[in-house]
Amino acid sequence: MKNNTCFNTYRLISKVLNTPYNWSLALMTVIIWAFSGNWFSYSTNQNFDMLIYSQDCIKLLSLSLIIFGLLKKSSDETEEKNNVLKLGIITYVLSLFTVLSIKSISYSLWLGIWIFQPLSIFLFLMIIQQLWKIASK
Repeated sequence: MKNNTCFNTYRLISKVLNTPYNWSLALMTVIIWAFSGNWFSYSTNQNFDMLIYSQDCIKLLSLSLIIFGLLKKSSDETEEKNNVLKLGIITYVLSLFTVLSIKSISYSLWLGIWIFQPLSIFLFLMIIQQLWKIASK
């Protein structure tokens, strides 16, 4: 019974991550973007910023993916691992620009909120999709 449940969960995650034109990733990007402080505000007195926390998680995964890609690049030359390395570098830089632009008080604030942040979230989800493809082989 437990094995069947795990197999059903695996199939569900595979179907959600691998959709035509990545529309499910775009939908998840909008949901994550909305709940990370853009449409629904989050306030606390403990100096917790949801935007910075989400971008820190994205940067941490991207950095670990860069290290993984560099270690695997020397041992195995596959297209998926090269894509993961490229996605990791681009996502890390984009996430860094997101934090820098949102914490400024100029026009780059809007650039960070409306362009950099959704792009970094979408690329983060693309990384998860690529890792899922590598792990399911």
